[in-house]
This record gives sequence, structure tokens and C-alpha cells, in this order.
Amino acid sequence: MSKISKALEKAARERIVKERQEPIVTAPTVRPRGDALSPVATTSSHVDPHIVAFHDRHNPIAEQYRMLRTHLHSIKQDQGLGSILFTSAFSNEGKTVTALNVALTLAQNPDCRVLLIDADLRKGSVKRWLGMERATGLTDVLCGRAQPHEALVRVQTTNLTVMPSGPTLQDPSDKLHSDLMRSMIHQFKRQFDYVLVDSPPLLIVTDPGILCQHVDGVVLVVRAGHTPRRSVLQAQDRLDQVKARTIGTILTHAEYYNPLYQKYYRAYNEENGANGTGSDSTPKAS
Repeated sequence: MSKISKALEKAARERIVKERQEPIVTAPTVRPRGDALSPVATTSSHVDPHIVAFHDRHNPIAEQYRMLRTHLHSIKQDQGLGSILFTSAFSNEGKTVTALNVALTLAQNPDCRVLLIDADLRKGSVKRWLGMERATGLTDVLCGRAQPHEALVRVQTTNLTVMPSGPTLQDPSDKLHSDLMRSMIHQFKRQFDYVLVDSPPLLIVTDPGILCQHVDGVVLVVRAGHTPRRSVLQAQDRLDQVKARTIGTILTHAEYYNPLYQKYYRAYNEENGANGTGSDSTPKAS
């Protein structure tokens, strides 16, 4: 089977040909759990085709994300995991795309409400991947220019709510280390089933080490054939130094252990009549 990056590109091309409707990001209607969140203004969105969990749930890569979802549910039930930080040793390892796909896969469950916070205040990209135009985000909240609920938007047809990073900061470490950041994540854990946090690379800036102290667990994203082994070990040592709870590692841009996986996956779905028309079909954009 081809590498994940090639499969994503193929899925993106197929999706663009099949459908070019723009999905909409709408204001979240959040049922009270603790303090209720107020609605926010509607924002248009064009989700990038590489976010396969949104566009094509029948892609074999989407199945891999569903496996991750099963693992996370199991950990949550056994260990009470509610907030998860996604980080990597360096940039360009697929961290943000992975966080978005995991978040959307979790949010496909109608009974599971998920919040994804873009805590990369230096170079946040969640907004770009979702095609969001609004500027209000985490930076505005931490700088006192907005309330938390004013920085939230919800991805249509899912239970995923997103808090973008907002305007960039040159040195956001003090803001991320603040009691406000800690208490905000604690509050969101009462209102959402999962709070996922996308952070900057671990070996480049100090921010992930600070954010690790605010969450229940950390997922380290590693790009196959790209990240040196010593860098992965250094990243894990850095997590150990800040007493982070590493719950797992996700390998991106890698071939599946079975090169015939995609062939067997599609054949299995066709034999069982799925073929893209079952109950797990991708929601249509509107």
C-alpha cells in the first residue's frame, strides 16, 4: 500500500472531483454541563480535503483514525482521560492534521462532544486547515480581549467545536502558563467529553512543556522516514522531564504493516454492501 501522504492526496483529488460544496462552520449549541456556553457568530468554512475524517469516512485512512478512537475511548474509561495534548519533535510531522482527524472522528459519535483548541500561538494552523475566516481565538481570550465562548465555532454536521489560535504572539509562554489557561481547560472538561489541544513542536519551543501540565495525557506524533530516532528519544525525555503522561505515539506518513490492507479493506466493505452507502457514510456539505 502507498504511504499515507499519497493516499491522502488521492482521496483529496477524488473528493474534489465528486463534490465541491462548501461546508459551513456554525455556532455551537452546547447543552449545559457545568457553565453553559453562549452561541457565537456563524463563520463560513472550506475544510481542506486532507481532513479525511470529514470528507471520506470510507477511506482506509479514516478506518485507522477509528481504531485510534477506540483506543482513546478505552483509555478514557480505564483512566479517566478527558484532555489530550498533541505535539511532535519538529514541524511538518502531520501533528495538526492528525489532531483534526482524531477530533472529527471522535465527534462523529452523536453522544460525544469534542473541543479542539489550537494552542500554537506562534504559528497556529487549525484555522487554515478548516478554512475559517474569523480571527478571534485563544490569544484574544488569554489577553483579555474576549471571553472563551466568543472564540468557539462548531464544524457543521459534527459535535466538534474549535477554538482557533487567534493572532500570533512572539512569546506566549507566560499566557499559556497562566491560571486562566489552566482553569479554562478544566472548565471545558466539564462541558465536553474530550478536550484536544494542538501545540507547537516540543523540541523547538517551551510551550508544549507548559501545556502538558494542564492536560491529562500527551500524544507524540512522529513522521516516518523524516524524524531522526534520536529526536524522538529527546522528545520523550523532554516529556518525562516535565512529568507529562504520554499515552501513545502516532506514526504518520508510513506504510501500513500489511501492504495489501487497502485492497482487503475495500473488498471487505464491498462484500458487506457498504461501498460508501452504509450508515457511516460521509455527511453531505451544505
